Amino acid sequence: MKESTQAVLMPLSAGKLGDRSIRQVRSAVALAQWLDADLHLLLAPEQNLSEALQIEEKLAGLIPPESRFHVEVEKEDLPEAALEWSRRHRPAMVILAIEPTHLRKRAELLPWQREVLERVEEPVLVVPSTMELRPFKSVLVPVSGETTGMSSALELGLRLGNQLRIPVDLLHVTPRSDQGGADPSLVGRLSDEFHHEYPKLVEEFVAESSPLTTVRERRILRDYLHVQGETSREIFRGIRDRERGLLIVEWKGNLARNHAETVKAILRASRFPVLLIKAAHERSSTLRMGNRLIAA
Repeated sequence: MKESTQAVLMPLSAGKLGDRSIRQVRSAVALAQWLDADLHLLLAPEQNLSEALQIEEKLAGLIPPESRFHVEVEKEDLPEAALEWSRRHRPAMVILAIEPTHLRKRAELLPWQREVLERVEEPVLVVPSTMELRPFKSVLVPVSGETTGMSSALELGLRLGNQLRIPVDLLHVTPRSDQGGADPSLVGRLSDEFHHEYPKLVEEFVAESSPLTTVRERRILRDYLHVQGETSREIFRGIRDRERGLLIVEWKGNLARNHAETVKAILRASRFPVLLIKAAHERSSTLRMGNRLIAA
């Protein structure tokens, strides 16, 4: 793989590649092509070489010949095979296809998927296996409304919006009075007032939260939405109102009990793709999209 080639990684259990998984692979190939990237399908653990070749031949017959698509096999079990591949190649993102039925019944990912999600440093696109990925029409990024440093989700959202030429919307949720009182964030405190400085405040908030982007790149922003309600419910409403929208959520990388409750609610809903990215201070490496730095 050339140094400048952007990669997307999709790990799958080698022994469970059924028709539904193959449809997901085809969707992932199309998404990678849209991102001007190569899709690397990682099958692990390797069953035997002849089976791997049969799988590759079957997939090659279902995927357009111009697609940049690679099948790779590893003898190691998942998730170690996926984590090691990510450490070596630093993909632009990792795609995890989840089973909605399993998720709703047990409210958890498969063990290897959870470990990949928690340990990998690259953004992870979590997609219900029943959903066919199609080109996104917009990006929605929930934000805290407080200038507490760089927002990895906002940085990535702006980069993707510019690369794909689709609008980016920001969503800030203020809890209802019966759910925690007044909004403590800077943007939330001032937004209830008819204040001529408010648009400038939002502009400054976006600039401080995405310091690696330019003024021109930030022009891809379409709306700053401020709503009142329960966070995960308003996120669901926001993405539901956007046909083929991509939700990008920043999180701390921990799915343990009493952690990441909003992320867990989003995963349990299993109705739309969500791109999860760890906060900058949770990562030990930088993130790049092609040759562009997107998060320090």
